[in-house]
Amino acid sequence: MKRILTYTGIISFFALSFCTRPPELPVVPSIEFETVVFKEVEGPDSLIISLAFEDGDGDLGLTSFDIYEPYQAYNVMLDQNGDTIYYGDHPDMPPYNPLDYVITRDNDGNPQDTVWVELNPNHYNIFVRFFEKRDGQYEEFDWRDPPYFQTFDGRFPLLNTEIEDNRLVIRPLRGSLRYGMTSSGWLFLFRDTLRIDVMIQDRALNKSNVISTPDFTLDMIREDPEP
Repeated sequence: MKRILTYTGIISFFALSFCTRPPELPVVPSIEFETVVFKEVEGPDSLIISLAFEDGDGDLGLTSFDIYEPYQAYNVMLDQNGDTIYYGDHPDMPPYNPLDYVITRDNDGNPQDTVWVELNPNHYNIFVRFFEKRDGQYEEFDWRDPPYFQTFDGRFPLLNTEIEDNRLVIRPLRGSLRYGMTSSGWLFLFRDTLRIDVMIQDRALNKSNVISTPDFTLDMIREDPEP
């Protein structure tokens, strides 16, 4: 039975530091787990993961302008004739939800059509999966399932901002990345032991290794609020 909860939103934030000239490194990024903490605040609480990263050519991060192929948010579903599929065109389409459909609007912001889409995973560059541990077995808690229809995958900004001749300078990077996820429902949903898996991806779509947090409960990683 699914548990229903209203969320106030999802916000990601990042803090990073890096050395600009580490030793020779592979161009495929690699990561290591550092910490995971839970912060209770007024409003949505935060679950924050910190990881160490290395990348040989420094092409990590996406900008607000990276919304075109291959970083577009979604792909429009087409029928066998190559035409856009709209909500209600076929009886076997999924029910309306904010992951499978996009509402198009006119220049005045008025809704026009509801278009069937498929999320593009390359829109993101950090990917997270949640696992609950019960009776010694892990079971994935998939945020994309009903009633949530959301994802905690996200985007972090460019880590290498050195530019020459209007192009990013290729250089190795090593540092620490901090990724925060906010929700009003952490304590309600997760009373059992958890594990979170994380992976990042560079601009060339090279995927890092997957790191796993140690098993934890929210009480175990609770961070006292600042006075």
